[in-house]
Amino acid sequence: MTEREWFAEVNFHRLIDRAGVVLPATERKRRLAFLAWCRAGEANLHLYRAGLVQHFEDFIEGRAPGLSCTVRADADALWEQAGYTIPAPSLAADYLLEGAFTSAAWPVAAVAPFALPSARYGELRGVLYDIFGPLPFRDITCDPAWLTDTVRTLARGIYEQKAFERMPILADALQDAGCESEDILNHCRDTACEHVRGCWVLDLLLGHPWREG
Repeated sequence: MTEREWFAEVNFHRLIDRAGVVLPATERKRRLAFLAWCRAGEANLHLYRAGLVQHFEDFIEGRAPGLSCTVRADADALWEQAGYTIPAPSLAADYLLEGAFTSAAWPVAAVAPFALPSARYGELRGVLYDIFGPLPFRDITCDPAWLTDTVRTLARGIYEQKAFERMPILADALQDAGCESEDILNHCRDTACEHVRGCWVLDLLLGHPWREG
């Protein structure tokens, strides 16, 4: 898969099928991608309405020490309500946070059980691009000189508060710090992009790796 094919692919299922091959992503990235898909499909995923997505996100980011018995029971109940079979009681939460990410074709394994309206797949493609951008095809690095106090504070605040509307302000701060990367600046200023936790630019600035190794 080439970079041109990556950004031009309009079939979401084919995109994630190929992505499973070209993206040696970290577990954190895979999990955040799945939770972002949950949000994009919230009309179909009871997980979001029950608040489980937020709890899972806190767990992934180390803000929650583990998955409580209540969370596990809620996940099981919602999984059963949706009509899916789990291999044993109290395993739905583990499936969502573990089993869905162990398959080689991780994106397919994560979203295959959930049928979404076709109109929502454009949003799911956007999530994939926001989380990975051009990184699978180009070595884009962060110059330590860009990481001024202003840039660090903005990036951390945007990430922790999900204040993605501040991304253009971050672009200005990066430019003031000497950043001339069109990929980074354009992504920050793209008002059509719906940023999520795991956004490739924020992760780059905050030191989160996108792939294993």
